[in-house]
Amino acid sequence: MQLPMKKRGVWNVREWSNLPAWTILPLRGFLGITFVYAGLQKITNPQFFNDASHGSIKYQLEIFSHSSPIRWLLINLAIPHADFFGWLVALGELLVGIATLLGLFSRLTAGGGFFISGLLWLTATWNVEPYFLGPDSIYAMAWLTLLLTGMGDYSADQWLMARRAQDDAAMLAVQRRARQRPQYQQRGQAVNPLEAKPRRSADVQRRALLRNLIAGSAVLATGMVGALFAYLIEPVLQDLKRSFREYVERRTTTGSVQASNPTPPPGTPAGAIGNTSQIPINNALTFTLASNGDPGIVIHLSGTKFVAYDATCTHAGCTVNYDPATQALICPCHGAAFDPANNAAVLAGPTNQPLASIPIRIDSSGNIYVSG
Repeated sequence: MQLPMKKRGVWNVREWSNLPAWTILPLRGFLGITFVYAGLQKITNPQFFNDASHGSIKYQLEIFSHSSPIRWLLINLAIPHADFFGWLVALGELLVGIATLLGLFSRLTAGGGFFISGLLWLTATWNVEPYFLGPDSIYAMAWLTLLLTGMGDYSADQWLMARRAQDDAAMLAVQRRARQRPQYQQRGQAVNPLEAKPRRSADVQRRALLRNLIAGSAVLATGMVGALFAYLIEPVLQDLKRSFREYVERRTTTGSVQASNPTPPPGTPAGAIGNTSQIPINNALTFTLASNGDPGIVIHLSGTKFVAYDATCTHAGCTVNYDPATQALICPCHGAAFDPANNAAVLAGPTNQPLASIPIRIDSSGNIYVSG
């Protein structure tokens, strides 16, 4: 595509309206490279399809199911067939990324990218707050842009369309020559239907300019109204999401011994936060840290192995809970998940900081003390 030519000190309106086609290229390149990378990363990661690993697709889906709005589908469809859906997502990202870089099947490819990003938003980043910090919703809007505009210039679709246009032009030339033969001519010289169109008048150009100004103003006004609406509706949406999470949490809480300030068994000495007899394997007990008043949590991992952490989530300060099903500490507010068996390393969610570890000691009677 050629750059617009200046005419009498102003940009030609018609040519300028065609300019954005090639400006889609940076967006195409970014989305294509990112999705190819994401697909290859999943396929080449040996832990992604290893159900025993905390990095597996099955384990991630189990964590996402705690607060996802499509929880029913995850539990009843995706998790039982986790490897199958993992391959679908990985290969889908790879194919969409390659097709985007080539500019092939523009609308279908962009629709596929929009679907994958939307699905990841409803699962992996649904709990990220504010919403604009979640990358998948932003990716979905970027794919929607390509879905509406197409892939622009330098694409396989454009080359295919150019070839088709050449074929159509050749066919029209043959038909035109056939019509100009004497047997097809009527009175006078035959009129060439492909003659150059008359130059547009100044009035038409002014009307086109006015239409473009009105359209641009409408887009600007719509964007401002949309931003204002998002700002006003954000608290309402967050309240709805929080209520949904609390409902899911009440429905899914199972088996974990987690009582705030539990009563130690008889004979527990002063200063002890509890006794090992209170915490079966793969369960937890909560307490209050005397040093700062923060909630703490002790997890019985296996055998005689107990670990303790500050239960304050490193994202927004909510109190995490232990989930025996996934053996993870999960934040009910924004979906962050931590691995208690690996120094509370981050498994999922909007934070990259692990929980603070609390040193503990256990005496011969099983009494647990904070030693630091």
